[in-house]
Amino acid sequence: MNLRLTSLAAAAAVLLGASYAQAGLVTWTIVSSASAVSLGIPDQALNLNGTNATVRIRNQGGSSNTWNIGNKASLAGTFDTQYQDGSSIQFLFGADSITSLNSGNYRPNPAAFNAANTNTANPDGQFQNTTSAAGVYGSRIRASVSILTLDLAYINLYDVTSDIGSPSLALTGVPAVLQTFAANGIDQFGIQAATIALDGLNALLVGQLLPDTFTGFTAVYSANGSLGLATITAPSPILDPTLRRMSIPILVSATTDLDGTPLTINTTGTIVAEAHVPEPSTLLMAGVGLVALGYHARRKLRRSRS
Repeated sequence: MNLRLTSLAAAAAVLLGASYAQAGLVTWTIVSSASAVSLGIPDQALNLNGTNATVRIRNQGGSSNTWNIGNKASLAGTFDTQYQDGSSIQFLFGADSITSLNSGNYRPNPAAFNAANTNTANPDGQFQNTTSAAGVYGSRIRASVSILTLDLAYINLYDVTSDIGSPSLALTGVPAVLQTFAANGIDQFGIQAATIALDGLNALLVGQLLPDTFTGFTAVYSANGSLGLATITAPSPILDPTLRRMSIPILVSATTDLDGTPLTINTTGTIVAEAHVPEPSTLLMAGVGLVALGYHARRKLRRSRS
């Protein structure tokens, strides 16, 4: 009898092991204090309403020749994966709720826009004042037009959401210690949607080249170009053995169409997220226990019939 019970338990272990080998849905919660991405928009030659210009993105204030204030925002939300601890992970594109947190107050203030106040330069309305409001990213557009360098507009980028996706990626390493996978195996990451409030300025000699407007872009995705390794660790192996923390380096360059103008956006940063995963030893012991109970119930039934 003991031999038979052992055989049944072993069979249950095999079945449970096979079941556990199949990836299950795991939702990861982003750790906002450790997750942030920065935008970089390189200098670009554009045609602005018939005027050729070299456009540069700069800080909203000061005379800095870089965009290093208002270009970085923390992340929040969740994303889903098919995950097997110690085996594989797949990021489920389209099943995410990743949002960028406001990083400051930027001009223009969307509430200051008056659609009824129109003119030749602003056919869709214009901002009534120079106040600022909360936004994810804020910048100023500068342009070189002929021999002139001019400020053309202020931008407040807000309501930014992102998405992440990949095929099934192999995990290497030891669960609850350190697992890794290739970060560039993530073949889709970027901005799912964003809204832009643009406050055009009346520039010397050339007038207002960019009208006050609200616009946006969607589906600015590309493959992760980071050559580093993403890691999965167990930050609290004793107190919480099922907890996993994932860290992903991000390096993405994508191009979007901004009202007919191609715009290159470079995204760099890190995503850190945590999730609880099933513990295989618990599943295995539960399966063995169920087999044992089934065996004893069958044995009792046979005795009652004899």
